[in-house]
Amino acid sequence: MPFCLAAMLAVLQAGAAAGREMPLLSLPQGSVQQDLPESAMNGVRLQVRVLDIAGPIHEVLDDIALQFDPPLQALQHGEGWILVDTAAPGRMVMLSPRSPRTFGVVSSLSGTAAGMSRRPDLPSWLPAGTVQRMTLESDDGRRISTQRVFTHPSLSSGQLARQVFARLAGTGWISTGRTQAASSTWVHDSTEMSLSIVPAAQGSGLMSVMTSPVASWPGSREHVRKR
Repeated sequence: MPFCLAAMLAVLQAGAAAGREMPLLSLPQGSVQQDLPESAMNGVRLQVRVLDIAGPIHEVLDDIALQFDPPLQALQHGEGWILVDTAAPGRMVMLSPRSPRTFGVVSSLSGTAAGMSRRPDLPSWLPAGTVQRMTLESDDGRRISTQRVFTHPSLSSGQLARQVFARLAGTGWISTGRTQAASSTWVHDSTEMSLSIVPAAQGSGLMSVMTSPVASWPGSREHVRKR
């Protein structure tokens, strides 16, 4: 998640070239590439394509990188690779081995964040000066998941992490693992939250993913209390 957050922040802070389409990739025979429906997050256009490549990762890595203009830069990530576009940071390809094949996801963020002129209500555990850049909410009927991206223009990732962790502890949140700037998990009553804090072009960036039961779901505490 830290790497994905860093790429997303690059787009939200600097913007990406609008209207750039992902190229149809030339893949080995027997491969499949499928575009997912486009979506928009606060005016940022998101394109995603799923790849099922007939061939091991080490044989297709360079060929895929060279099909983009300019060619993508390859960064090893665990057993897989992440290909990034240094000219338009919102573009990347994630590849992972599925012997003897390769699984991949191509994503492209374009445009600039819009509709953020109204100041949203920020969580009390965020320090002054924090700016919300994006929010995305999903509801599967049982749980509500809210993903939010924030930036702070003057605090480093380490400084932001120390202040956020102290404020979380002071407002009733309990850490469920090691509190590291790159990744931490928290719980408050029936709400769970994961945090990722990374350096940004200016200051630092934070992504929170908060999940809580839907009040009407029979397993939620709110529903039990009402009964």
